Amino acid sequence: ARVARRIETVLRRRTSRLIVVLERLVDGHNYSAIFRTCESLGVQHVWIIGPPEERFESRQSLKRAAQMERQKKFQAADVNRKSDDASVFPGSRKDRKRKRAGEAWRVDAALDAEHAAHGRGAARFLSIRDFDDVEGVLG
Repeated sequence: ARVARRIETVLRRRTSRLIVVLERLVDGHNYSAIFRTCESLGVQHVWIIGPPEERFESRQSLKRAAQMERQKKFQAADVNRKSDDASVFPGSRKDRKRKRAGEAWRVDAALDAEHAAHGRGAARFLSIRDFDDVEGVLG
């Protein structure tokens, strides 16, 4: 009950006189940072023009997801090798390198997911409107 009262107090003190307009940002980290800033400054309205669909995904996290997908394909190819093909031997340098890379990608993906969660949390109490283009904002 105390937390609910505090949230209501904060929401009542927000300003509707200022509207933050974001146009075609491409990195999810930028969205998250701006949402957190608006939340902390008491800005209520955020208007977003244009892409992307994955608002909270950064370019780096999308790239990392593609790398992890490629790694899965490599592992599947290693499983399907014929016995007389040169394979990746357990414990070999190539095997250790793939394992290190896979672990690093998993750790980075977890950090990106945590960052996106914070951005979503900051946006929870904001009034966010999406527009396809500038004409939609002006019209």
